[in-house]
Amino acid sequence: MNTTRRSLLTLAAVALLALPATNAAALDLLVTNDDGVDSPGLAALQAALAAAGHNVTVVAPADQQSGKGGSINTGVFDFSVGGGTMALVNRGGGVWSLAGTPADCVKAGLDVVLQGVAPDLVVSGLNAGQNIGKPGSNASGTEGAALQAVFRGIPSIAGSVGLDISESPDFPSTQAAYAPASAFIVDVIAALEAQPGDSLMPDRVNMLNINFPVPYGDIQGVAITRLGNGGDLELPLFDPSQGFPAFGIPPLPFPPCASTPPGGVCFATVGLGFSPPNGGKTNDQDEFRAGFISITPMDADMSAGNKAEQATENVLGGLTP
Repeated sequence: MNTTRRSLLTLAAVALLALPATNAAALDLLVTNDDGVDSPGLAALQAALAAAGHNVTVVAPADQQSGKGGSINTGVFDFSVGGGTMALVNRGGGVWSLAGTPADCVKAGLDVVLQGVAPDLVVSGLNAGQNIGKPGSNASGTEGAALQAVFRGIPSIAGSVGLDISESPDFPSTQAAYAPASAFIVDVIAALEAQPGDSLMPDRVNMLNINFPVPYGDIQGVAITRLGNGGDLELPLFDPSQGFPAFGIPPLPFPPCASTPPGGVCFATVGLGFSPPNGGKTNDQDEFRAGFISITPMDADMSAGNKAEQATENVLGGLTP
């Protein structure tokens, strides 16, 4: 991306966020995440939102639910606990935990805890690990929860803090970023409230996906982006009998899938990889890697649009049952 274009984006984003958070009116917020109710990212976000004067209700998963996307419990009228019936625990202080997915948490928050009284905004995060690009966004439980709110007509924000893989397993830069990233989201909400009109979101926007690179002190600015084609951190599957050469993992004593007969069993293991750069139009993956906070406006509409409908009509419109 050229320097002039990036500078214009940064100036626009800074102008959007220029209003001090203290000028914002109190909102009713439902907060959730996918890392679990006891995660430090959730605690930092809840504290910042409450300190800004917002009314915060938390309904978050009882345990780790990363990668669950928009998964929901489908046990209709199943009253077995652990089946269609999930334990919902009041932990006090406006915090609840649910033995379910992030999307289930939003549904439980709206329908059970808040008794159908819609909040002004749902905020999901702060997630440990970037949720960028088309693959990452579709798999993310953080974004799946935010989208569940959008499907109910409620605007939402999903927030994620990046991981530096070299810092595993403690990721100190991620931990240190939770507080300033939470303060940034408070400022985003204040800027949204300050815009003219009754809608909390910009025109034709239902959700914002915000990703913070680390270390936070090295951030170069803010970029308004679209979803990239890659997810930055990839989680490919591989045959462990063949090893994973990219990370120096040798062949392991598993049955090889290439020679497994019908009825036989082999195995697939989760690996780790990195998406190539996107290039071209402004996208969250490339801007995130360049050290910019990416703010991606989303509308939750997975259809391909009017031109695509017409093109499909031209090819398939003559079919009959």
